[in-house]
Amino acid sequence: MKNIYDPSKHSWSDVARVPWLKDEKPDPTQNQFISYDDQRSNIEKINYVKSKGLGGVIIWELGGGYRPSPEPDGFRDCLLQSVKAAALNPPTTISLQVSTGWNMVGIPDVVSSFVPSVLWGAGAIVAPFRNTPGSPSAYENGDYAYTPTSVSNGMGYWVKFPSSTSTITYNGNSIGSMCAPVAAGWNIIGSISQDLPTSQVQSSPAGIVNSSYFAYNGSYITTTTLTKGGGYWVSVSQNGTLLLKPSSQQGGGSGGGPPITAPSLQSPANASLNQPIPISLSWSQPLGASTYRLQVSTQSAFTTTVYDAAGLTATSQQVGGLAYTTTYYWRANASNGFNTSSWSEVWSFTTQSPPPPPCNCCPQMAPTQITITDALGNHQTLLTQIGATSIQMPPTPPAGVLDVRFQSGDYLQGIPLGQAVTSVPFIVRNAVFPITLSWSIPAASGVTDLVGLPPGTSTDSLRWIPLSGSGSIDQCCIDSTIYNTINYIITQACPPPSKNHQAELGNPGEDPTSLP
Repeated sequence: MKNIYDPSKHSWSDVARVPWLKDEKPDPTQNQFISYDDQRSNIEKINYVKSKGLGGVIIWELGGGYRPSPEPDGFRDCLLQSVKAAALNPPTTISLQVSTGWNMVGIPDVVSSFVPSVLWGAGAIVAPFRNTPGSPSAYENGDYAYTPTSVSNGMGYWVKFPSSTSTITYNGNSIGSMCAPVAAGWNIIGSISQDLPTSQVQSSPAGIVNSSYFAYNGSYITTTTLTKGGGYWVSVSQNGTLLLKPSSQQGGGSGGGPPITAPSLQSPANASLNQPIPISLSWSQPLGASTYRLQVSTQSAFTTTVYDAAGLTATSQQVGGLAYTTTYYWRANASNGFNTSSWSEVWSFTTQSPPPPPCNCCPQMAPTQITITDALGNHQTLLTQIGATSIQMPPTPPAGVLDVRFQSGDYLQGIPLGQAVTSVPFIVRNAVFPITLSWSIPAASGVTDLVGLPPGTSTDSLRWIPLSGSGSIDQCCIDSTIYNTINYIITQACPPPSKNHQAELGNPGEDPTSLP
């Protein structure tokens, strides 16, 4: 099953209430039809028994759900945890405020009915995202082409609510942990019955998450917390599973097998200074250990983490993305397939000082914020930052929802240090015109932002307007038939440019990327 399963090929039978796969072979006569149980089908079966007032259930076996080593602790008993949630967990009531129009939501407890009209009301329109590898629409326009007859825990959904709905309420058994299958690329995941920091989300295989987590509150925003009842975009590098489980419930458990001791930290030495980025951390191998979990934090209590990876099979791991001149704390535990050890002792290290910038007049700075607001008040903020790594934007939302993104597809557009002229146009879709452009630009020597706007007709040339500080241009674009791409450039000069920006950049309408 592990060699055949592919989340993107998963199908669901509304009649049998079970998932199924079609394993296609080069020879069609060798194709296999596979039905199986997953968390969703287990919950559906428990709900059926409860709805009929039956006395209980008999579980034949859950061997497929208790995955052997090297699966990390928490991923091996996903099916058993779903049975526990549906049959044994205490009831809870969770209310969620929603906006008129489109929202991204999840199902945070085991409700009695997963029919969308029962769950969210007859007036709600549901548009789940279907990740379709190889299809450009899956990443450019989103695949919202089908309407589900039922939904499930663990997944997130786009739901459009009428003006009469401002609050939705979920009544059912609480969910303390959930395994969310994800396919390579972008996915919308759901949430559990309590708020969960994204730093506590684990993945199997380890390290497959390759994006920020994004929420939607009228526009896309990055988030560090999965709030109960919400739905969230996340991208992964390959098929796998995300474990939504608070750290208070992770580690130190007893699985009925032999116990295991905690590993000993080895390198770098405790309290080491001037450590490189990335850094390699290593620890010992306790007897019987098969996998490890490593955490790195700026806090000795590990209230939040900057790195948290489970299912590691080696006794060392390279950790990047750290800040310069910062003290970090790290620890590890071990698992033998049955039990997970306690945490090791906590060690610390301090990273090296930052290297000098390429030129003194072009320093790295805080992000510039650019916001587009349409006539209905819908808005989206984009970021640029010199010397930063770009952050990709999630796929476009359903039709009719304002979508603003850099032409590159990014949410944060990184600008190379010292690059004289960088063109970063952005695209506006589904806006109700006229729109307002606003900005907040940190002060920095030698850096100038300019926006290219048309006077109002398709035959006129662009006007290049220098921007600084904070401000806005009302009704900057009147006609959507003329204008759905806004030209934006960033210049870095040594020495800084003079005040006569347009003279330096050439005549209005000239392509700024072609300038010397």
